[in-house]
Formats: sequence, structure tokens, C-alpha cells
Amino acid sequence: MNKRLVGNKGEAIAIKWLLEHQFEMITQNYYTPYGEIDIIAKKEAVFYFVEVKYRRNLNYGSAREALTRQKISHLKKSVLHYITSQSVYLDYKVSFIGIYDMNGRLDIEWLENIFE
Repeated sequence: MNKRLVGNKGEAIAIKWLLEHQFEMITQNYYTPYGEIDIIAKKEAVFYFVEVKYRRNLNYGSAREALTRQKISHLKKSVLHYITSQSVYLDYKVSFIGIYDMNGRLDIEWLENIFE
């Protein structure tokens, strides 16, 4: 399975999980000059900018380990790009969903605000 298909599968699982937890989907794969925001969702009055990492094995480390300093920097810039392009103030959190799909078992790791 190529990288994009793996990413799509992970994002589909993440969206299902978010919907089951009463989030409203705003958009998916929002591209900026700094990178991509995988999912933008909303719950109550808070916007969630969600980074998704999907793992079928741990050969390349855990999902959380893929959230590097550089990735976080690009994510911050991408979120600010979205907020300024909307010309409104948003109450928001930058979140993370790690998905582990191993041995027929699906585990979800949710970090609601990666900056706390």
C-alpha cells in the first residue's frame, strides 16, 4: 500500500472516531505553504486542528514519535495560516490522533492539545 493510501486509511479511521465523539468535520487535507493540516474539526465552539499518524507496525517508531519538532513547527504555521485566511478569531486546539492497526486490533491515542 503506498504512502497516500495508508494516510487516507488512517484519516478515515480518525474521522470515524471524531464523529463518534461528537466532533463536526470542517475540512480534510487543508494545504498551506507550510504543509498540510490532516483534519479540521469543531466541537462546541472550539476548532481542532488534528494531525493523524497511522501505524501498522512499530518499525519506524510509535505514532507519537513521528510528531517531530519540525512537524510541530510546520503545523503551527499551517494553523496560523488557516486562522488568518478566515479573518476571524478562533478558539482552537492543535490535536493528535495516533492510530495503531496491528494484529487485528485497532488502538487510538488521542492528545487533545499537543501544546499542553
